[in-house]
Amino acid sequence: MAPNNITNSVIEVLQEYQKMSGRICGPIDESTFPITGLLGFDSLNGIEVTMEISHRLGIEIPDQNICVDKSGKRPLRVREIVSRICELKVQRTT
Repeated sequence: MAPNNITNSVIEVLQEYQKMSGRICGPIDESTFPITGLLGFDSLNGIEVTMEISHRLGIEIPDQNICVDKSGKRPLRVREIVSRICELKVQRTT
């Protein structure tokens, strides 16, 4: 799957979770920080989104929350989330 398709999938999942949570969903793009940039989006939402992305893309994501860095302390932008997913897909195929 091309990075552009992964980006679109990540954005779709984020939008869906915002709407399902009854929150206003403003524009989301590659520079959006889900955890600090989306109204009411928290670490639990990050875990739920990680599981849904894993399911949709058919890839195991070992991190509990793909919306933060590996230390779990720094929120990631959508483009950084996509980059991590691309790395996982490459590791899976080698």
